[in-house]
Amino acid sequence: MCSGIYYSSPEESNSHKIKRIKIMNIIKYLLIFFVLFIFIASYEQNSKFIESRIYKGTLIEFSKCLENNRKQGLNDSVLQKLCLKKHQQDITGAIDLGVKVAYEYDSYTEKFAFAGYLENKSLDYVVTYVQLFVDHKENPGIEIIELEWLLIQPGGKEDFSFSELKYPPSSYAKEDKFSWSIAGVKGLKIILK
Repeated sequence: MCSGIYYSSPEESNSHKIKRIKIMNIIKYLLIFFVLFIFIASYEQNSKFIESRIYKGTLIEFSKCLENNRKQGLNDSVLQKLCLKKHQQDITGAIDLGVKVAYEYDSYTEKFAFAGYLENKSLDYVVTYVQLFVDHKENPGIEIIELEWLLIQPGGKEDFSFSELKYPPSSYAKEDKFSWSIAGVKGLKIILK
């Protein structure tokens, strides 16, 4: 008589175990392959992200911004301004800036201008922006002068003349008639690869 119960031999049960182990190994290798594929596929994106964090606020990122956006249809000066605005950092306490200032009469505009030069005495930064506070004793308020879109390299000098003054002096102002200070400096850190 034959009953409906099937008894497997020990050899058969071992072959099922071996098949199960082989299937598990295949799944394990496929899973490892999938994880490696995802890692390799995202490596370039991750490395660009990590590099942008390492070089944030540096001349390297500013240069990459210019290079990566040249085909946007913007002229060079607009692109440079946008990349500067995106990448410059506050470096007020990290830089030694030489400044010489005075009021001078601008015969072209027929106005007094606050003029002088800025000298970048740092070896580690390119200066891109300077904010000056000027307090003229004859006038009621402090003049805020913003010098933007600069690229003063280490050891470099940049002349400036600012004639759009809210509080121009009534005549040539001697140094004892006004005071000034550097309120803020922005720039790009120089890191060599």
